[in-house]
Amino acid sequence: MDLAPINSFEEYKALTHLAAEDYNGGRMEDAMEKFLHLEKYNETNPKVHETLAHIYVKLNKPDQAALHYQRYLQLMLEKHPNLKKPPTFEEAVADILSSKGSLEVLEKEYEDALEQEAAESFSIVPLQLSLVYMSKGEFSKAEQIALDYKKKVESARGKNKP
Repeated sequence: MDLAPINSFEEYKALTHLAAEDYNGGRMEDAMEKFLHLEKYNETNPKVHETLAHIYVKLNKPDQAALHYQRYLQLMLEKHPNLKKPPTFEEAVADILSSKGSLEVLEKEYEDALEQEAAESFSIVPLQLSLVYMSKGEFSKAEQIALDYKKKVESARGKNKP
């Protein structure tokens, strides 16, 4: 589909609404085309880049998603210099391991979290351990950790229902 040039704010706004309708309606290819057209006319609009990142994730195009997400972060930090930039995946994993001391300590905390009975005793440790294993390329192990903890939480919630 060839999109007409945008010659006014009203046309930009109208195309934005159409693009949002496509996005909300699950028509990701159409939404992507419209948001890319909008980007040509306002490349410093962080919302366009944020939305394109989401679209590319839904279209299973992680490289393009990452590019638009990085552009979104850059624009937001330029507009709001007091914002703290979120850590990269690698930085987050390094922070987790640094705060725990070792993978073994984190694994022990995970085992302890699995043994807790109360439904309200939510722990971030399984997520942290999953991220560490993802960073090592052990995706099956990371998924199993998350699924085991989910099962434990769902089971505990079921026991505590009136």
